[in-house]
Amino acid sequence: MVAYTTAELLAETGLPVWYVGSNPPCSKAVKWVPSPARPFSSQPEESSRSAVLRHLFNELLNVGRATVRGLRAATAIRPNIVISNHPVTTVLFRLRHPRSRILYRMHDGIHAQNGVSKFIDRAVRFLTSEVLERLSVWLASYVITPGERVRRELLALEVPSWKVSAMYPIVDRVTPSGPIPVELGSSKTPVSARFVLSIGLQTGRKRFDLLIEAIQHLTSDLDLVLVGDGPLHARYRKRVDELGLGDRVAFVTDASDQRIQDLYRDCTIYALLSENEGFPITVAEALASGVPTIYACPTAMGSLPQLPEGLIVKGDLPRPPELARLLDGIAADIEEGIFPTRERIAGLAKQILPTRESAAEAYISVFEKMGAIHRPQPKACTGRGNWDKEGSS
Repeated sequence: MVAYTTAELLAETGLPVWYVGSNPPCSKAVKWVPSPARPFSSQPEESSRSAVLRHLFNELLNVGRATVRGLRAATAIRPNIVISNHPVTTVLFRLRHPRSRILYRMHDGIHAQNGVSKFIDRAVRFLTSEVLERLSVWLASYVITPGERVRRELLALEVPSWKVSAMYPIVDRVTPSGPIPVELGSSKTPVSARFVLSIGLQTGRKRFDLLIEAIQHLTSDLDLVLVGDGPLHARYRKRVDELGLGDRVAFVTDASDQRIQDLYRDCTIYALLSENEGFPITVAEALASGVPTIYACPTAMGSLPQLPEGLIVKGDLPRPPELARLLDGIAADIEEGIFPTRERIAGLAKQILPTRESAAEAYISVFEKMGAIHRPQPKACTGRGNWDKEGSS
């Protein structure tokens, strides 16, 4: 999603952009290099760990396929800048094009293994994060991190300050449309008027299991809507059935951007619990939609630009009963008019988080630092101006 959004964002500035991905961009200004993704498929009765490892291997195959297609396209296009959104892509591009300008857009922090305790999980995250991420940062010409905390992590590793900057998620996307019904569990009953929303890939790092467990401890009438898919999806559905929560938990696996915006608008609270994150895009989108938001994550403290009203940040992962009390308390405050209004939350979030225009300007500034483009001096500027040797992919 970040790569897709970035491609369209840069095309709006007038830069020629090529995008490698499985889905065609909406903007006709972006030239698309198709790379069909191999769908993830789990085995019947497969263990959670096996499913997660299978998903990781499938992801690496898809990234490798897309990188190969990108390398082939780059030979003909000869882009001034290659924007990479994955460490494998960064490494392969650097090996194939040792002199190319590579901008690496990080998505997570360096020390992802710190959020888990089991050896195999720590080992996998150490290899994919600590090893591959560090190698990618070293090989890249420039690095953009998902927030200030991750930028400070890189500076602590003696990455030069001129080589790295932070960028928070963009907040303005599509406009919500009319209400869309959500069906709960196997009962196919409409979702209640009040529900908690959580969005993300269901691989285990985002702790949707804690939210499911919390529902049974609620005293309020809040239901739960989980948007996304992943290797643990079947496990979460099974757990909902085991707890008898089929009429209170909804799974949405095929949500479009528009439907997600509608869910932001209609939900009572947005909640994201994660073992390791910077500042997730869904938290930014929820706040920009005016939604009261809980963000619980061991690495959350210090990861935000500021703390807008409506965002409750916890530096640890709450147990289900504690999470239920927190959700009940927020729901009660909203009902009594104590909590900040949605208009106030949205207004503060949009003051703090970047718009499409400011994010585009940040990218252009980085391109200038990399020596890839040269904007004319103000006296010579007529209209948008012409840049030398524009290019990005």
